[in-house]
Amino acid sequence: MLYIIHERFFDTFLSVDEQYHIDRGLKNKGRFFVCNPMVVVQHNGYSDNAKRIMNYDIYLKRRKLYKSEQHLYK
Repeated sequence: MLYIIHERFFDTFLSVDEQYHIDRGLKNKGRFFVCNPMVVVQHNGYSDNAKRIMNYDIYLKRRKLYKSEQHLYK
């Protein structure tokens, strides 16, 4: 994951309880924006955080993952 955090929010971000997934732990702690298209993509595989094999494909359905280079240089 890629998080860009304003300095005023940094302490709040660091205070999230480690027992929660960071996205769930940040619920109701501020406004959030997700880049579209996404900047990075989590690959399926073993998660040290969850201690199991994870499949993230369900979260990527109907998401724009990148723009073509032609679009970027117009």
